[in-house]
Amino acid sequence: MANDRPFAMNRRRFVASLAGFTAAVPLLRAPGVADAAGLLTAPASVAAQTSLVFIDARTTEAAGLDPHNVPALANFRVTHLMYEGLTWLDENLVVRPMLAESWEIPDPTTYIFHIRQGVTFHNGADLTAEDVKATVERILDEGTGSQYRGDLLPVAAVDIIDKYIVQFKLTTAYSGLLAALFNVLIAPKEVKSRPLDYLKNQEIGTGPWMLESWNPNVEMKLVRNPNYWGPFTTNMTGITIRIVPEESSIIAALRTGEVHHAVLEDNKNYDLVKDNPSLQTWRTAALGTNVININHRKEPLSKQRVRQALSMAIDRDEILQAAGSGFGAVSGPIPASHPTWTVPIANLPFYKPDPDGARAALAEAGYPSGFDLDIIYIPQFPLMDISAQVLAAQWQKIGINASPRATEYGVWLDLRVKTFDYWISTNLDFPTLDPDQYLFNTFHTGSSPASWDHWSDPEVDALLDQGRVSTDLAMRQQIYTRTQQLLCDKVAAFWSYSAEHVDVASRQLLGFKPHPTTMLFGLAAASLAS
Repeated sequence: MANDRPFAMNRRRFVASLAGFTAAVPLLRAPGVADAAGLLTAPASVAAQTSLVFIDARTTEAAGLDPHNVPALANFRVTHLMYEGLTWLDENLVVRPMLAESWEIPDPTTYIFHIRQGVTFHNGADLTAEDVKATVERILDEGTGSQYRGDLLPVAAVDIIDKYIVQFKLTTAYSGLLAALFNVLIAPKEVKSRPLDYLKNQEIGTGPWMLESWNPNVEMKLVRNPNYWGPFTTNMTGITIRIVPEESSIIAALRTGEVHHAVLEDNKNYDLVKDNPSLQTWRTAALGTNVININHRKEPLSKQRVRQALSMAIDRDEILQAAGSGFGAVSGPIPASHPTWTVPIANLPFYKPDPDGARAALAEAGYPSGFDLDIIYIPQFPLMDISAQVLAAQWQKIGINASPRATEYGVWLDLRVKTFDYWISTNLDFPTLDPDQYLFNTFHTGSSPASWDHWSDPEVDALLDQGRVSTDLAMRQQIYTRTQQLLCDKVAAFWSYSAEHVDVASRQLLGFKPHPTTMLFGLAAASLAS
C-alpha cells in the first residue's frame, strides 16, 4: 500500500506571524533568525560522489524562464529552483529569511533588510543591495508586464543604505509585504537595463540549481550550484525535467523507475499509482481555487447581469467530480485550506446552481436567446480541458452557444495577456499565501491580472485598499469576507473548486516533503538511493 500522507499546514501560525510583522516595533528581527543563522551561515561541504540525477516529468513547460513576467505555474515551479527571494515560506507557510538574513520594521511604512553576504549569482557576481533595488524597480515598471507588480505597488522607494542594507519605504502600511517577497525573485542589477526578453532563455539566479541546458518541449537539465550559500545536504548532482505530453506515459515511467517524481495533472490517475508498492504518494490541499477568467472587454460579458446568469448556470460540484475526480471541494476565491480567510459557499452569491434563474437573468439582460462565446484552454492540463467541456455543456442548457477552443501553451499566454482574442478561459489555481497577495494583485485596478481581464471596480478597490493597510486580524477577516462576496456578486471571475495536489515518487526518493505550492523545495534535504 502506498504511503498516502496528508501534508499538514499550520496557517494560523502564518497569519499570526504576519500580524506581528506589521506592528510598529523598532528593530523587529525576522522570526526564527537566531535558529536560521545556525543553519544558513555557510554551505555544507560536498564530497565527491557518483552522479545522481533526479528525474521529474511534466506534461507542460513554461514559454520562458523570466522570473518576473511569465504568468504560468510551469514557470514558477522551475524558476524557484534557480532564483531566490528576500524571504521564503517553509512547508508550514511561515515566513523565513532567505537572501535577507534579517530585517527591521522601525515603523509601519519602513522595512530595512540586511542582505546575506557571500552570496553569488550563477554568473559569479556578488549579490548586493543594488540587485534588490533593480529587481523591485523592474517589477514595478509597467513595461515589464509583471504579474507581481500589484504585490509591490505600496513600495514608494527602495533606498540603498550600504552595500548589504536596503530600505523599503511604503506609501502605507502593508501587512502582506513579507509574504509577497517570496515571489520577488532577485536577478542581477544589469537585467533591468537589458531587453525585455533577456531572461527568456537563460537564468542568472542565486539558487541551489543552475541551468545546464534546455531543449524546449523535450527536457531541461539543471546542475548543482557548487557555490551555493545555504544548506544543501542532498546527494543529487542534477535535476532533469522531462516534458511528456501524455500523463499515461509518465505513470508508466514512474512504475519502471525511469522517472523519480511527478505531480499529477489528472487526479483520475491516482488510482493507477496509489497501491503500487514501488511508489509513494502525497495528497496536499491546494492553496488556491481553480479560476475561470472572464474577458470583460467582450459584449455582453461586460454586463454584470449576464455574468450572474452564467454563474448561476454553473454546477461546480459537477466540475469537481469530472475534472478533479472529487479530490478537493467546491470553493470561493480563497479555499478552506485557509480557514482564517475562506468564506463558506453558502454565503457566496450565485453559487447555487439555478438554471431557471440563469435563463430569467439572461432575458432580463436582453439576451433571451443567448449568445455565442468561446472557452480557451490548454489541452495538456486535463483540469482546464475537462472544465471547459463541462462548462460548455452547462451553459448550453441556458441557451449559450459555448465552444471550447484548445490552444497551445504559448498561444494561450498570448491570448490572455497580449491579444485578448477570447471570451472565457479556464485556468488553474493561484497559490494564496495571504489574501492581500491574491485578491489585490488579481482584482485591484492597476494590477497586471486585472488589466488582462479588463476588470476594474471602485467598490472592490476600496475594500482591497483597506485590507492592505489593516493590521487587525478581525478587521482583515471582515474586509476579505466582504471582498470575496462582492467579487462573486459582481462576477469578476468564476471559481470552481480547490483541488488536492498529488505527488507521486519512486521509493528511491528518500526524505522528500512536498511543498504546498508544488515547488520542489524538498529536494534540498532529500536524497536518491543509488
